[in-house]
Amino acid sequence: MATPKTILIYTRGEQRIGDGVLKLPFIGAVRRTFPEARITWLAGRKDSIYAGVLKGIMDGVLDEVLVRAGIGARAVEILTHWRPLKGRRFDLIIDTQRNPLRAIVLRRIRHDVFISRSFLFSDRRPPRPWRPPTALVDELVELVSLAAGRPVAPAPISLVSRELRDAAEALLPQGPTYVGLAPGARRRSRCWPLDNFVAVARAQAEQDRIAVFLLGPQEQDWLQTLRRAVPQARFPDTTMKGIRMVVALAERMAAAVANDSGAGHLLAAGGARLVSLVHRPHKARKFRPATPHLIQIQAQEFGGDDMASIPVEAVLSALDEHIEGVSAD
Repeated sequence: MATPKTILIYTRGEQRIGDGVLKLPFIGAVRRTFPEARITWLAGRKDSIYAGVLKGIMDGVLDEVLVRAGIGARAVEILTHWRPLKGRRFDLIIDTQRNPLRAIVLRRIRHDVFISRSFLFSDRRPPRPWRPPTALVDELVELVSLAAGRPVAPAPISLVSRELRDAAEALLPQGPTYVGLAPGARRRSRCWPLDNFVAVARAQAEQDRIAVFLLGPQEQDWLQTLRRAVPQARFPDTTMKGIRMVVALAERMAAAVANDSGAGHLLAAGGARLVSLVHRPHKARKFRPATPHLIQIQAQEFGGDDMASIPVEAVLSALDEHIEGVSAD
């Protein structure tokens, strides 16, 4: 295949922050590998934060974002001769999902090369024997390698502007050792008990570190409780600057603790050494935050299925390991 000039990437959609941030190294790999191509991102069933809160970041990376396109939403599509995006043609289509019926429908879009995680319908496949990578982002980047005909590595996309870095520095000035704490999650059942986060924050104060609590819109009712419990902690307002402010603050942190949540992915994107608290091991491995400095602690390691099973001592030990790693570097 000649170097593609037009590329279509199909996903179901990215409505949650974590989903969108997790895929950024994959998008970066496509752009770096095919720098001159026009890239269309197609969210076939849902919305995408690439057309919403991350739209400004994707300018210059994605040339077009289509959302709720109604492709792959109904089984009846396979029984018709309907051709999605009628009239359009792409040199390369990358199908990021594994549903064979959707792959059949997507192949009806005019194209030169079709590459899919549903390998039965893909024009190119990895050599056998093949075992899928553990992490989703690595599996997606493997599709880029198949398209390029050579190994391709993930390529992170920066979420932070100079303005945001200056704002983060004003909130967390140079000097102290900052430890981020993100106690929230989309579902409260995924949250480690708030009292445990308080205990971690107090332990940081005893070691002359400053805990920095990151609270999303759903956690604002915790603010006053936390201020009273840990008055020496910092509580930066990230709501005014949006989710990218969390990434800018993470760049100034030695380490951070987060539940399995969008905040965890944002902290990882900012380069903070992350302690990730999880209660679903399979999901944790597949959707792990994209950072080389990650310690995942699972509730099952301590004989339980709920987040409360994770002891404070295990989290403190992981934090110390991360911060000692910063000193070694």
